[in-house]
Amino acid sequence: MNNRKKMISEKVAEARQKKRFEIINIKKSNREIPVIEIEEHHLLYNLMNGRTYDEYADAYCARNNLVRENTFNMENVHDPELQEIQKGFIEQELSESDIDTKNLHKSYKNSGFQQTESFIILSDGTVVSGNRRLLFTRTNDDVSKIVSCKVIPDEFATLDHWQDIESKEEDDKKGKKAFSWINKICKINRMLENGMSKKDILDKANLLNEDEI
Repeated sequence: MNNRKKMISEKVAEARQKKRFEIINIKKSNREIPVIEIEEHHLLYNLMNGRTYDEYADAYCARNNLVRENTFNMENVHDPELQEIQKGFIEQELSESDIDTKNLHKSYKNSGFQQTESFIILSDGTVVSGNRRLLFTRTNDDVSKIVSCKVIPDEFATLDHWQDIESKEEDDKKGKKAFSWINKICKINRMLENGMSKKDILDKANLLNEDEI
């Protein structure tokens, strides 16, 4: 873990020095986020990925008599066994028969199997946006194993911040799989349970009005 974080930190420092940035909107403000290149094997699947957490992780924990919140959390993201389990969840989201998977393959093919957009990661290598694309990269020999990543600074790496970024990324469907209505409902329920106001939920869940909540 420490070696990975140290290496990413060094690459971020180099990116800042060479002014390699991309813009991400965080909490309604545009921020310059450093962009690095890194070998894909240094990256980690996000155990709290919004696409898998409420469906696959929940069902897995129910079958194995586990508490989801105690198992699939950011503290356990470096656990190799959980990484393999999370990979299995994402594989179900990357089914060859799925239209979004076909579109993902098509977008890479049209770009000459070059990365079409940077992954968004935390400073420890956890992928906030791009988990399906990471698996696609790892399982497709035509795709370069050196990937571009926007690294969220630690000051914006709280759960609230990165989930806000992940939620906004849902709206950009280019090469991405649309979140299901189950994902949306479960996410909104969690927000309500955490005492979030409907006004804030409107913003975070990208809804049009409170009647949708």
